[in-house]
Amino acid sequence: MKFDKQDAVYYLVLLCVPLFFSVAFGLYLSKLTIDKHAEEFGAFYLQAVERKATVLATQVSMALSEPEDCRVIQDRMALLPNVEHYITVKNGEILCQSNQFFDWVDLALLEKKIEPGIHSYRKIDADESSEKVLVVATEKTQNGQGFVVLTKPAFHEYLDLASSARYSKLTIWFGSATLVGKCYADQVIENSVSSDKYHIRIGASASDSNVNKTMAMFVLSSIPIALLLSLLAHLLIRFFTPRFSLAEEIRRGMERKEFHLQYQPIYGKDNRLHGFEALARWQHPTMGSVSPEIFIPEIENQQLSMPFTRYVFKTVVEDMASLNFTQRYHL
Repeated sequence: MKFDKQDAVYYLVLLCVPLFFSVAFGLYLSKLTIDKHAEEFGAFYLQAVERKATVLATQVSMALSEPEDCRVIQDRMALLPNVEHYITVKNGEILCQSNQFFDWVDLALLEKKIEPGIHSYRKIDADESSEKVLVVATEKTQNGQGFVVLTKPAFHEYLDLASSARYSKLTIWFGSATLVGKCYADQVIENSVSSDKYHIRIGASASDSNVNKTMAMFVLSSIPIALLLSLLAHLLIRFFTPRFSLAEEIRRGMERKEFHLQYQPIYGKDNRLHGFEALARWQHPTMGSVSPEIFIPEIENQQLSMPFTRYVFKTVVEDMASLNFTQRYHL
């Protein structure tokens, strides 16, 4: 089978177009998969952070349950290694406090109405870009209310979250403060999940190696699909495209008078003209000149010999009528 330029373009388009769309769709699916897994991973970490934050708030509430008894509070705080600075107040008056509490939090904070839970505040005498601290507030009772201060490193150490090679870009926001992975905040914010109980938001983004592996897996998986689509498209094109029939073209050629005769003179040994040999030739409108070696066997195989012979005799009669011979010749 001979391939021409048109066939080469056909098969190239048939292969490249499904491959392009399959790879593009594979990349799109890989992005959806990565984002979905990152969101699920962030939700898993959020549950862990919520549990630990709840435990921390409960521990602080128990430690400060007797706001006026400073010795008991000091002994209980010794059991919380991540918490060093605390204070208890009643009606705006300080009952107990650690020595360095006001090195971190402004006294004006105590005059505010603070809901029980964990809150994020700027460190005292600091600008907007400076370090923020976490303040855990207990439930306000008739005996008073307590507060403890945690730094971001201390809270991070308290969380003790296991790292993941797949999702190394992890960011934890507590209110407006970024506790973990500040440099990745812009990359993971679209995949972040928020807590309804605390002002916690966690975002996760897959590591570069995991992204590359996932994309490579989907791209490689799309190549066999592209080949199957190419094969299916080829079969559909072959099925719906009218099939070429040489026998039918021969019948149409006789109807359209595409066949003509070429007369080859025959000379005897005496070098005199004795007759002519009629040679059938076919000039097809699209295939051009078709060799007799192609259409003669098809005529014989498809039982077209009789109609073709009549066509040849009719053509000979028409051709001979236009010639004025003075003697007879064999044909």
